[in-house]
Amino acid sequence: MPPWKPRPGFGHFQDDLRLSDEELSLLRDWLESDLPRGDVASEPEAPRYAGGWELGRPDLVLTMPERVSIPAEGRDLYWYFVIPSGLKTDRMISAIEFRPGNSRVIHHASFRYDDTGTARRLDAADPRPGYRRYGGWGFGGGGTLGGWAVGVQPRHLGPGLGRPIKAGSDFVLQVHYHPSGRPEADQSRLGLYFVPEATGTSESITPVVEILVGEMSLEIPAGEPNLHHPAVYTLPVPVTVHSVLPHMHLLGRRCRAWAETPAGQQVPLVAIDEWDFHWHSQYHLEQPLRLPAGTRLIHEAWYDNSVANPFNPHSPPRHVTWGEGTDQEMGLLFLDVTTDSPTDRRRLIQHNQGHFLDQFRRLTGGR
Repeated sequence: MPPWKPRPGFGHFQDDLRLSDEELSLLRDWLESDLPRGDVASEPEAPRYAGGWELGRPDLVLTMPERVSIPAEGRDLYWYFVIPSGLKTDRMISAIEFRPGNSRVIHHASFRYDDTGTARRLDAADPRPGYRRYGGWGFGGGGTLGGWAVGVQPRHLGPGLGRPIKAGSDFVLQVHYHPSGRPEADQSRLGLYFVPEATGTSESITPVVEILVGEMSLEIPAGEPNLHHPAVYTLPVPVTVHSVLPHMHLLGRRCRAWAETPAGQQVPLVAIDEWDFHWHSQYHLEQPLRLPAGTRLIHEAWYDNSVANPFNPHSPPRHVTWGEGTDQEMGLLFLDVTTDSPTDRRRLIQHNQGHFLDQFRRLTGGR
């Protein structure tokens, strides 16, 4: 059973995997009674595990154009693969299931669509499959479609929700590869599940927007056992929050996120007291959370860059800064939200992207 990481009582989520007090008591009694077998007549069937796509047969399968080679050593690679969607009409996506071709070298994957043709041009200009770059996708059009990290399980968005993708656009898959110490290869796939067209009109389906909270000015000195790093993002428009996903790397030890409304109300979002990089998960709120414009979204992270951290990628510890590499660090909170209008949606996307672009410019001296 996958571990359930959120702190009890700090936010309420669907599909809570924790055992109840009654279940724990039953297990203790069973253990203390020398593990007797129960009533055979009421024995449940053995579970059946999905051998292929976890969400069933996809409506559209997209595969990396060709198998790529990842060297045994060297820096992490950010590789972008452009896959024509072939869509004849605009669609709403209910779910995307990522099937890693080689989980030994994939740190995470992110999804986006491009309707400007820019990604195709970047692909054509790079003699290798796809294109490689650091610091962004290389295009500003289209829209985000979510992502995957170790431990994240695929699932459908809630009723009446979808991620829009335009007809004729290209699906762009960003894969973060981390060399494993030996030559590797990968050719990953994705399964797209659409909102049924009978209900998939723009009038009946609300588009989901992914926003981020994070602060890129992160410095973790070598040997520091408990660095505290806060981040704040202020909402420019009212939103409804549907899910949250915290993200750190190997130095992360715990994190906490909450919302502070203009009236001063503090609303817990999620807290994880024992962070495990290998158990990322997207937590879907039990009830959608309405937040007014001006609400501050606050994410706090704590890091252990000492020899006592068994997950520390450096021995001895080194000074670590913000970065996308597995041996660097991050502290992010991803939120899936909806807005009241298309105008608010566009404003939120521009504002959130601008917030991180300003941080990037400060860190790079305005470049």
